[in-house]
Amino acid sequence: MSFPYGKPFLLNFNGPNKANVLSNVQCKNCWDPAACHSDLEITDAKCLTVHYKENEYGRRSVFAKHSIFSESDSSDISYFEVFIKTMKQDIAFIGLAEKQQQISFDERIHCGTGIYQYTSGGYLWICGTARKGSAKYSFGVGDTVGCGVTLSAAQIFFTKNGHLLDASQLLFPPSPPPASSSSSSSVSDLLLIPFVSLFSFDDKIEANFGPNFEFDLSVLC
Repeated sequence: MSFPYGKPFLLNFNGPNKANVLSNVQCKNCWDPAACHSDLEITDAKCLTVHYKENEYGRRSVFAKHSIFSESDSSDISYFEVFIKTMKQDIAFIGLAEKQQQISFDERIHCGTGIYQYTSGGYLWICGTARKGSAKYSFGVGDTVGCGVTLSAAQIFFTKNGHLLDASQLLFPPSPPPASSSSSSSVSDLLLIPFVSLFSFDDKIEANFGPNFEFDLSVLC
């Protein structure tokens, strides 16, 4: 497989988890109507397509219903993709937000901590800092972009049109367990919520939460 957007990073999978990497990728997630800016609308019954309905401009966000990992997951990897249907001003954002950052649907949330995102301009933002940037990373109408996490390596990765971006430096610190929690599972403590932000009237995207993606997850095994 070729990697036109840079050298891919290597992921470290524990032996017992390797078989679960693909089998536990689920398609149960969707966009949450209760966590959607009023200028956006979720237009399909499966809650996968989002449309910027108002004749306005400015960043408007929608969050998924569930964390990218759940307590029942035994997989080491979780991932989702977004297909860009329309984008008038070449401005869009895809990524993950820590649960406590799910507080506003229109602020420039990439300026805060706990935000990990890929922008249409070709930049990868980690907790308010642009870590990578390249014109070859930029995306627009007709592109499919993705975002995923590997627990064992504590790494976030991004893809464009089925290829890994060079994201070898995109490490993130897993959120510490709540003090009142007796659970030893780091999966349930991450609470990273998929999100998309659109910018212009009539922008439209369609999400894919699995299990079949344009990016072949088996190349990570």
